[in-house]
Amino acid sequence: MKSTLLTMTFLLVTALAHAGADVTQQDITADITGTALVLDVQIQVQSVGDTTSLVMFRPTLPTEVDVDGTAVTLTPHPEYPAQLSVLTFPTPLTDGQEATVHLAMNGVPACGSVGSLACLHNATETVLLPSGVDMAWHYTGLFDVDTFLASVTVKAPTGKHVVAGQGAPASVVDNGDDTRTWTFQAAVPTESLTLYARAADEMRSPGNKVVGYLVGNTRAHENMTRAVSLAEDLLPVYGALFRELPVDEVHLMMVSPGFPFGGMGLLGNIFMGDYILDTHDYLLEQGVAHELGHSWWGNLARAVVPEEGLVLQEGLAEYSAWRALGQLQGDDVRTSGVRMNAVWYMFRRPQNRDVAPLDPDIQSSSVAIFAGYHKASTVFRTFEEIVGEEAFTRALSALTQPGATLSITSLVDEVARTSGTDLTPEVDQWLRHTGYPAVVLTTHSAPSATGGVDVTVEVDSRGAFTFTLPLELRLPDGTVIHETVLVPEDISTHTLHLPAAPLLVQADPRWTLVRDVDPLVFADVTLDGAVDAADLVEIALRSGGHLPETRREDGRYDPLYDVNEDETIDELDLEDALAAVR
Repeated sequence: MKSTLLTMTFLLVTALAHAGADVTQQDITADITGTALVLDVQIQVQSVGDTTSLVMFRPTLPTEVDVDGTAVTLTPHPEYPAQLSVLTFPTPLTDGQEATVHLAMNGVPACGSVGSLACLHNATETVLLPSGVDMAWHYTGLFDVDTFLASVTVKAPTGKHVVAGQGAPASVVDNGDDTRTWTFQAAVPTESLTLYARAADEMRSPGNKVVGYLVGNTRAHENMTRAVSLAEDLLPVYGALFRELPVDEVHLMMVSPGFPFGGMGLLGNIFMGDYILDTHDYLLEQGVAHELGHSWWGNLARAVVPEEGLVLQEGLAEYSAWRALGQLQGDDVRTSGVRMNAVWYMFRRPQNRDVAPLDPDIQSSSVAIFAGYHKASTVFRTFEEIVGEEAFTRALSALTQPGATLSITSLVDEVARTSGTDLTPEVDQWLRHTGYPAVVLTTHSAPSATGGVDVTVEVDSRGAFTFTLPLELRLPDGTVIHETVLVPEDISTHTLHLPAAPLLVQADPRWTLVRDVDPLVFADVTLDGAVDAADLVEIALRSGGHLPETRREDGRYDPLYDVNEDETIDELDLEDALAAVR
């Protein structure tokens, strides 16, 4: 899934400032009733220090500009003339001085002219995504996160529903000429706005907190019913984890074919590709949870360092999605999501290429999504396990102040404050380096001189990682013992004193790590040091697990049980294990 203003913005430049011009308020009026798109944008600016200019994305519509009534001309940015424009103030602003910049735009947008759906504006549908390289329709800060308050007023044909700003419309006025005027507020500081208008079916959640808009078949309607209900159920879960979402209404908006992302979330306004409600509806629950998660990670708290954006917005939204779904639907659901992300990162990277999630050049990497999305989300699960669920949650909650800036440094500092745990070494090994640990494990049991059994766990960790490995040991009477062992970068031995020898040992069964676990003894999937009927049972129980070709699909795949390594757990693995028993 795609959050707001990541790829195109981060690829543009590595650092630009808006020359001390702080945008505090934008008031936008849009007329979408004709072929042309008519936009009027009033931008309130306050100078921080002496200010001579304002840098913005180049408007893609013909634009007239004035500052406090004095006409000015936008000039191409000297380094990025096709993407950025420079507005030079008629008179330089002194520290604290305010000015009003007025943009009057009028024209037919060249939607999709750069190879993706930058916008839509036709008789059926209008979709304006956050201002960027493709379609700048309001001022947006570049890399210094310039947040503002806003109002958006939209004149639209009567038959269309409109969504903009934040939450429910402040007013909807019938103009008496087959048009209506919708007014929205953005009372929470933001740096991005969207606009959606379409003649669509409206669907409300049982508690009336979530509204869905769609056009489609029976299947799409059934899926939107699921989606709005799920979003309503997720809101209090996210609110308890982090903080209440400061909007009174959440919108799920189905967008026509050609939408470049599976979804996009912006403080309660969630765009959904039409296929998520139809042919690819296996993505529905994860997609809704992930995009709603962006209301906290990407909206309330926004990454300020370009190379940290994927990790802190996509990674945290995905971590939060599966955590919230797990609270609603059970921990097995959460485990399946984390496993899917870990497995996809480990085994589906093209040509085994890799990049560190915090690599400064990650945005230009062909495996950016694998590292910054799949791996990073699992790493946050690892951090939770290290820090403790309650303390890690308190730290995350403290980071989601409205309008807050988010960084790896602020995350590490807040975790240290709430828990006393320094995550710096963990950030270094998991996020600043590539790869993951491959663990070869076996256990041996022997009678103890004091009664019971001494169980020796031998772990050979291949890869430069030091980590804590959770173990779950099932005894013959059904008792389950939970232990953790510290695994250094090489071979380690751990002795556990138990009432009886375990029939089954599982290493990190809840997938709290990106890791690959192999048995020391071929086909010993129970990790008890012997190949027997118990191994056959475990392989049979996982029969049908496969390494999925489709991204985000959980194939229930664990390579431990894929004895013949053909990416499918089936009767062939049973045959190999049976041969080992004989």
